[in-house]
Amino acid sequence: YMTPKKWRKQGRAFVRDVDASLGGYIRGQIIVCVVIGLISSLLFWIVGMKYPLLLGAIIGITNVIPYFGPIIGAIPAVVIAATMSVKMVLIIAVIVLVLQFLEGNILSPLIVGKSLHMHPLFIMLALLAGGEIGGIVGMVVSIPLLAVLKVFVLHARVHFRKKPPLIDK
Repeated sequence: YMTPKKWRKQGRAFVRDVDASLGGYIRGQIIVCVVIGLISSLLFWIVGMKYPLLLGAIIGITNVIPYFGPIIGAIPAVVIAATMSVKMVLIIAVIVLVLQFLEGNILSPLIVGKSLHMHPLFIMLALLAGGEIGGIVGMVVSIPLLAVLKVFVLHARVHFRKKPPLIDK
């Protein structure tokens, strides 16, 4: 109620749309993590790894963290594989590397982009810009900021189209 009455309706609509956009981003991230966790569990089970569900869950959960998440998630799998054989360590390392390549280049831009109703190229460019500007923290916040920026631009476009022209012809 601190805003002027004439801005309240637009302000509520803006906040509601930002909430929906950020909710879509979070749902997209959860979907990506679940997919990566399930695929890694399945592949670990196929190659005969011990504790495939637990290790897949760890990889899926840590996948939220950019860059270091996949490494943190792979450590338990590689350690357990080391108790089995060197061949298993190599197999697990290849599985994790391939999954992270697929996640970073295909799954994440596609799923998160669809949940935000944004082209995957914008998602990748936002991640690149966020990484250059703010490092890991920049990458973590770049997509939510892009979502808020998109809502802002859409609302600004609607708002400024309602205004009469400054110069009458």
